[in-house]
Amino acid sequence: MNLASYLEAHNKTQEAFAAEIGVKQATVSRLKRGKRPSLELAAKIERATGGAVPASSWVDDQQKAS
Repeated sequence: MNLASYLEAHNKTQEAFAAEIGVKQATVSRLKRGKRPSLELAAKIERATGGAVPASSWVDDQQKAS
């Protein structure tokens, strides 16, 4: 599951999710559009979503193969 689908499925606003993970709403907006977070932020997202959006989901297939 990606971040956009998680937020939609859980009826969470970008503002509310941003507050949960300690970032600005604009950061969540950029993440939804495909910007990759730092490893620390990816871990926060994974924890906040109960693992529904795993940190590994931010790594593209090419990086996973390395």
